[in-house]
Amino acid sequence: MSDAFINPGSGNDVNIWTQFKVPDESKIVGVTSITMVDTELAAGPTRLLNALTRLKFDTTTHADRAVFQLKNNLGYDVLATMVQVRGKPIIRTTGKNGSIYSDDLKRDDDIRNNGEVVKKIENNYIFDKTQVSTIADYWYKHAGEKIHIYKLTLIGSRPWFVPGDWYTFTLGAPGAPEYIDSTVEVYSCSVERQCGGIGSTSLVVREVMENWAKTTLYEARIATGGSTKRRNNQSNTIIVGAADFDGTCTYRCDGTADEVEINAAIAAINETYGGGEVILSPGTFNIAESIIIASTQNIIFSGSGSGTVITSSALGEFAANSKAYIYIPSEEDIYIRNILIDGNNVDMLTSISGLYSEANPGRCFVSSVEVKNILSSGSEIIAGILFNGIGNSSASGCKIHDLAATGAGSQVLGINDVEMVYSNIVYNLSGAQTAHGIGGCKRCHLNRVFNITGISFNNYYDSYADAGTSNPCADTSSGGFNSSS
Repeated sequence: MSDAFINPGSGNDVNIWTQFKVPDESKIVGVTSITMVDTELAAGPTRLLNALTRLKFDTTTHADRAVFQLKNNLGYDVLATMVQVRGKPIIRTTGKNGSIYSDDLKRDDDIRNNGEVVKKIENNYIFDKTQVSTIADYWYKHAGEKIHIYKLTLIGSRPWFVPGDWYTFTLGAPGAPEYIDSTVEVYSCSVERQCGGIGSTSLVVREVMENWAKTTLYEARIATGGSTKRRNNQSNTIIVGAADFDGTCTYRCDGTADEVEINAAIAAINETYGGGEVILSPGTFNIAESIIIASTQNIIFSGSGSGTVITSSALGEFAANSKAYIYIPSEEDIYIRNILIDGNNVDMLTSISGLYSEANPGRCFVSSVEVKNILSSGSEIIAGILFNGIGNSSASGCKIHDLAATGAGSQVLGINDVEMVYSNIVYNLSGAQTAHGIGGCKRCHLNRVFNITGISFNNYYDSYADAGTSNPCADTSSGGFNSSS
């Protein structure tokens, strides 16, 4: 494998892949008895793989390689140099032919009526009898005699039904005159919806042979040399259209309390797909409460750059638990990018942030986000990006400017409590008491901060170019080339 430098700290991990090698005239079509070992002491007195947490060890996605993910909780850097993955390769030699025959699955009634017919399935990726039996089972049930076909009409728009996918179809109850409980395959799906309505979904499904599981179908596709990944016929992307957007979208806002549609889209991407991307169209989104990005993992929340504007004409504080245009609970794997938050200098009266996390976020990454024109006459805090507690978070390519707090004792923060801060611009911050351009941050590089004013003010407050506290931010190599002009 290639050398991998793994930083310490919560959430720091690295994906590594290693490829098995065989002679040029051969090809690996699978590997068995796979193990991962380290052959060199690389973490002090403790062997590397015992000291690190192994989050993933994927030996099935690729036939000729393994992908693994290591997490470093040691508190200091380690260099992984001699991690090995060992296994027994299954090799196909070019020019060599062979055949495997299985009669485990046969249809006696068809043999009596039509005679015996041998079905041949040939490719370079079948190498044992179990695979042949699996494929025979699939073709026997999938390509055999059709049983029943049903046409269903469901209330509501349900675009996630995809032709070829398998579901359990239940109608009635045991003992009822009409009772169906069987596995069906989707033949076709059509969705109709009128403006303002909930729509309807028409499905045509075919009953398939019982006791045939979707997981077995998946294995059969692998055994026959198809892609090891599930078909991606449906998109885990939802588009939310602004009131002034004239393109195609899944949710359309009306220009009033647009957070309702946006939060519904975020909930749908979680519930339907377990993660994905919510895209805000170009246009203006006027919110009355916070946009809440809550997810167990894997949410991308993105716009179209400065053309996607989130603003609010509401006076006063948003909901007390959020205090932000975009509120991020303590979740993992959230990406926010290409959005403009414009406060329009509307007095929010009390604490307000562009992006705010109540607790330590895990793997939350913000890029190319602009926050501007936020104003409060209250005596609390306003901020561009405020994460309460450094986690595995980052802010890059962001622009924070023209934030002002006029209340006695108020504070203004540009970017605060973020672990990795690089290539950002922060300027024109004014606090009645305190103002910090970049505060409480680590790993700060190539940032530019200027025109920060208040009774107590700093361009860089308690912020450092490294993961510790030995290199304060400055316009030097050791200081991360962070400019104050």
